[in-house]
Amino acid sequence: MRESGDEILFIIAGGGKISGAALRILEQFKEKRISVLYVQPDTDLLPRSSKMQERLVFGVLQQYARSALLERTYLVRNSTIEEILGDIPISSYYDTVNDFITSAIHMINIFKHTEPISSNFEDHSPVARITTFGMVNLNSGAENLFFPLQYPREKIYYYAINKDVLKTDKGLHRKIMQQIKSKINNKEIDVTYGIYSTEYSDDYVYSVANASFVQE
Repeated sequence: MRESGDEILFIIAGGGKISGAALRILEQFKEKRISVLYVQPDTDLLPRSSKMQERLVFGVLQQYARSALLERTYLVRNSTIEEILGDIPISSYYDTVNDFITSAIHMINIFKHTEPISSNFEDHSPVARITTFGMVNLNSGAENLFFPLQYPREKIYYYAINKDVLKTDKGLHRKIMQQIKSKINNKEIDVTYGIYSTEYSDDYVYSVANASFVQE
């Protein structure tokens, strides 16, 4: 659990014994603004009892978000993260997966509190509270979400670009605009973006997808 003032990020690993007590634990913090980060395991390999518990908690936490009892429910899936990262040593599997998730959340949180050099941000939909994160390849535009979110209503893109590249790459703005337009695949999705100047030698693109539809 991570707490900041009246805001709490409650982290739950699905399928574990403690996840069954999560709903009762969350009741103790009902006066605060609570979001849940739900890390879904490989459900195919769970024992029958754990699979039933995982399905229950997974569904209830999303319903809590939809009814605004939670600020937001974030969904990530271990097997999807593994597909993004490629081969991972067994001895450091969970540390590698967790570090990847934590790094993305940390960077997105920084961007949320930093003034972009260009953006078209607007307020989020009050009903799209089921969320996942993602990363985008700046060159190809290929996007990898941390959970296969169905029917997203909003997508937000954070472009973290080296400050010198911003000064010298004259075609970058056109490339980013083309990428953003390519993400608008139907009129039901609102797509926004922000471009940020960084000191990093590499460029990164993070995404956030929000849905109101309960995921199966």
